[in-house]
Amino acid sequence: MKKRKFDQELVDWRPVWEGDNKKLYDEALGSARMRIASLRELRMALGLSQADAAARLATSQSNVSKMEAKSEPTLSTLRHLIGDDGELRLVARLKDGSDVEIALGD
Repeated sequence: MKKRKFDQELVDWRPVWEGDNKKLYDEALGSARMRIASLRELRMALGLSQADAAARLATSQSNVSKMEAKSEPTLSTLRHLIGDDGELRLVARLKDGSDVEIALGD
């Protein structure tokens, strides 16, 4: 497959937020996003019991309990738990405050 060269320039249409507007934007964005700190909180946000989560993950309820006790679930575990209820996205927040979304693929 040949690579194509495009003469068009990429245009970033997103507004630049500064000062008080940046603060208001960050507050609005923060309240719009659900902050999930653990696998347990994700499971609960999905409205799943440990038994329901176990069925999605093809494991036992006791294994779900053990996974919730871990500090860092694997991406594949998160993908299976979310299932058809949503889409897994990974976003890195850089020191300059910008967000970079990391494509995970399927």
